[in-house]
Amino acid sequence: MREQLLGYLLDALDDDERREVEQKLATDERWGAELADLRSLLNPLSATCEEFEPPADLAERTCALVHEHATAVEAAAEGLARSRRAAQLPPLSAPWSLADLVVAVGVCIVAALLFLPAISNSRYLSRRILCQNNLQQVGVALTRYSDLDGSGYFPAVASFGRRAYAGIYASILLEAGLLTDPDVVVCPASPQATVEQAVRIPTLEEVDETLVNPGLQLQDHAKGMYGYNLGVMVDGKHLPPRNQGRDFFALMSDEPDFFTSSQPNIDHAGRGLNVLFEDGHVSFCDMRQARLLYQDDPFRNRRGIVEVGLDENDAVIGRSITSPFPHVVWTHDTRP
Repeated sequence: MREQLLGYLLDALDDDERREVEQKLATDERWGAELADLRSLLNPLSATCEEFEPPADLAERTCALVHEHATAVEAAAEGLARSRRAAQLPPLSAPWSLADLVVAVGVCIVAALLFLPAISNSRYLSRRILCQNNLQQVGVALTRYSDLDGSGYFPAVASFGRRAYAGIYASILLEAGLLTDPDVVVCPASPQATVEQAVRIPTLEEVDETLVNPGLQLQDHAKGMYGYNLGVMVDGKHLPPRNQGRDFFALMSDEPDFFTSSQPNIDHAGRGLNVLFEDGHVSFCDMRQARLLYQDDPFRNRRGIVEVGLDENDAVIGRSITSPFPHVVWTHDTRP
């Protein structure tokens, strides 16, 4: 829906596609609401649509610059010819003329301007798609886990103790036999993915034997993993989210940046994050888009805190090393 509506707003659809979108807008209220949201997101771009007149002397200055460089090249060529004559060397065969050189330089500059941004953008898009594919693979494993669970819950992040960090989901899926490729828990665009050492997910036994805070002890392997839902409060109890197939409830995402989740994620050139929702779809959006489209900040609860959700519909994704209650100091036994 969003791709079609975005093309409709940007006038990038052919006639048949435009008629199809207009028909859906006339018959489906959801399409109208989505169109209004997208239009509000695109409004800031209108400030960049102004046309500017080039400087009046732009052509003259450009010609003068070309002439200056051409004179320098001509002088260099003449100096090379004199030195070859002094050394009694034969003249260079088929020398380039000045016009040939200027044309060649111009072609190289135009080619660079045309192709380098396209190559860079293609690389960015391919990494983003690979990242989305990884998220969807982990999403399938999470759904299978909820199907196997008697009550339909996703893997639980403990309230305190050694298992109280968001990245524990990977160890739980690994032990359940639902995660066969550890590399899928890291976004291919993440700096962690460039490390030659393979991703290693600890077993639950290894986590339980950790003598210190797992967020510190296991930081080397947990850092760079996808962010995961910290859980929700239901009737005063901290529980993992229960699979209800909701299309608005954020379950995982590219790892948000530290505790200031309003900052852009660096894995995708600061353009946004991939977010996996409970129904299995993955959406690429920035923080503002996520709040507008889903009426919920996926990275903070309704109090504006990176902590567990305040109710079963308040999704909060934390970094892989974030605990569900980072602001609480536990004074009793913290064993799992």
